[in-house]
Amino acid sequence: QAASGPSAVLVTSGGGGYHAEARRLRMSAIAAVERLRLEGSRLRLHVVRGPYGGALEALPDFAEWIDPGPALPGMLVNYAAVVSHSGYNSTHEAIRSGVPLVLSPGHRETEDQRERATWAAHAGLAHLADEARPRDVYHALSRALEDGDAQRERQLTRYRQVKHWGASVLLASLGVVSSE
Repeated sequence: QAASGPSAVLVTSGGGGYHAEARRLRMSAIAAVERLRLEGSRLRLHVVRGPYGGALEALPDFAEWIDPGPALPGMLVNYAAVVSHSGYNSTHEAIRSGVPLVLSPGHRETEDQRERATWAAHAGLAHLADEARPRDVYHALSRALEDGDAQRERQLTRYRQVKHWGASVLLASLGVVSSE
């Protein structure tokens, strides 16, 4: 990360009530940032727990819980990267802000997180950590940080090209439905 650039990574988890998945993503993000710090980075980690994120666990000294409330979407531009499951709001708010994005979709039968994450990765708008394992999150986060400015520009350009980011746009991008 550049010395004058953002100095923290944000991890969001727990909006959907899948406590074990939320905790696994948080722990993997902690391990990834810890490894980057061992490699010389001075990154910090901010952790947002959604309304159904489960208990607050102890965090290492380079990480802290934050509760930005409704101000979160406007704060995203201040981060070096965002690590998230591919929930609808988190994904689209990060893409819109232009912040480099790492997505690790949750395994849910009734949500489209995997499709959303796959689409975002194929469109160059996110880096995919297909499983929320520490090494996968580390590699995806490393790529996102290295690709930061280029990814920001791709995200902002793509966002300006579409009128909204609803399911119809996602499905058309995946070729499931016609874009007409």
